[in-house]
Amino acid sequence: MAARERLLGASTTQPETAASALVRSEIVTSWRRSQLNGIDPGAPLTLPHDPEREGAPRLLRAAEPVLQRLSADLSNTVITLADSSSWILWRASADKRLLTGLDQVAAMPGSLLAEEVAGTNGLGTVLEVRGPVIVAGPEHFLEGMQDFTCVGVPVRDPFSRRLEGIVALTCHYRDTNEHLLPLVAEAAKEIEDRLRLGSSTRERALFDAFVRTARSPALAVASMNEEYLFTNAQAAQLFDPSDHARLWDWAQEAMRSRRTMTGRVTLSRGFAVDVRCSTVHDGPTAAGVLLTMRSTPGTQSSDKAPKRQVSTPEWWKVREAGLRLFRARRRVAVLGEGGAGKATLARALHDATAPRTPLIEIDFAVDGISSFVDGHHDPSSTFLLHHVDCLPRRAALELAARLERAAARVLLAVDPDVVEAAVLGRLLDRTDGAVTIPPLRERRQDLPGLVSALLRDLGADSERRCTSGAITALMHHDLPGNVAELRRVLSTALATSTSRDIGVDDLPPTHRTVTRDGRKLIALEEAERATIVDALQSTGWNAESAAEHLGISRATIYRKMKALSIRRPVQR
Repeated sequence: MAARERLLGASTTQPETAASALVRSEIVTSWRRSQLNGIDPGAPLTLPHDPEREGAPRLLRAAEPVLQRLSADLSNTVITLADSSSWILWRASADKRLLTGLDQVAAMPGSLLAEEVAGTNGLGTVLEVRGPVIVAGPEHFLEGMQDFTCVGVPVRDPFSRRLEGIVALTCHYRDTNEHLLPLVAEAAKEIEDRLRLGSSTRERALFDAFVRTARSPALAVASMNEEYLFTNAQAAQLFDPSDHARLWDWAQEAMRSRRTMTGRVTLSRGFAVDVRCSTVHDGPTAAGVLLTMRSTPGTQSSDKAPKRQVSTPEWWKVREAGLRLFRARRRVAVLGEGGAGKATLARALHDATAPRTPLIEIDFAVDGISSFVDGHHDPSSTFLLHHVDCLPRRAALELAARLERAAARVLLAVDPDVVEAAVLGRLLDRTDGAVTIPPLRERRQDLPGLVSALLRDLGADSERRCTSGAITALMHHDLPGNVAELRRVLSTALATSTSRDIGVDDLPPTHRTVTRDGRKLIALEEAERATIVDALQSTGWNAESAAEHLGISRATIYRKMKALSIRRPVQR
């Protein structure tokens, strides 16, 4: 195809020429993605292959009878089922010659046909566009696939609408016709119907409760358990998927008590919402919770407050320790290096323990000791004292005395490495306890999630992310300025990057490379493995969702899983 050759011969940064008018826009866009992924269209085809890869049993149970029947009814075709990351799970055909041809391009069970490794194709491109795709003959990016036409259609979970897999029909290019797409679409719909019928009564109870309540357009409604989250449009505007864990953690009290519970929760976008939570029952057991929410006017975080918190294991460990302390005591010190997130943690402690009471913030880098007047405070209010380490010695000692007389609750943010030891001791003696935030170099597993949150906080749209190479470079850097430094680095990268993804070359030169000795590299690999396992566990071992959470590609997470010997535990 001459148009294809002209388009592929042009620079990826040049405007599209008249040749693009001869090719469907979705194919041109896919070719561009394939070029940016560094795929050589004429190179011998070598795809990631894992013959021992475990399938998706729920999807296979629902799909196999449908696809067996479709395969038996159609001649000169191959029917293929792939999982939600475009790993081929199953295929069938009576046409041995066609199967042999697909074997020669590695399109067999156990192979990955993601677009970033196989270019434009009827499985991987479905994954990118999240919709039906026809890739006919020369529209394939790889020359070895151009004898075939492939029609792919996504299969979605009937309740969550999450992508479960892809059904595809492959035939010789000469046999392409307009009936292929309707056939595959009908098969996908039948598989979704079987998934619905095969779902547990627990899932159906949760979904039915959501549908009944979500009919009111005035309410923001969500229903959830540890696996599923259903939201209407109003609820989706209030919170991100990352709020699932936060709301579920808060709502479990209602499940334990089996009563309706109300409260106020601050979400990652900075909105405080009034929530009514009730338990959804599946017979005698709890299926999950139903939440109705109303945004509270005027409660979005101030410019000082971070708009998001990162739900990582290390962060939640520190947060839970701080909550146990602050619930039982009135004066708590939050210790950590500059930029480590002391203020973020302090605000989270206040929001979790006394969200309806005032939080008064005093920054001693700007304000003097006189701004904290002892003895005249409302006992229900909370003071957050920033940059105590900026106070002169005499003022810091005076603050220690005032802390002892304070009627209000106090959160004290201190960098212990900056304050004189004797002064620090006096301050800590006047508090009821302390919680320490480790520096970012000691919790590198937080970086992928933290990077994603900071990018959104900096105004980047949901499509922009850091490549795995950029994440790796940042993980290999000590980041002495902690979260504040990371924020500056990402802000610079956003301003200089000309592509959707932030790559290593978009980072400031000081953060692109790092000298590593063998011992440090081993520690980083261990942290990387722990990070990937945590992400997989939190997404139910859905590798695509875990990759999205970590800000890496699907192909990368599979390579990492293989290199670091990560396998899904066998369910017993």
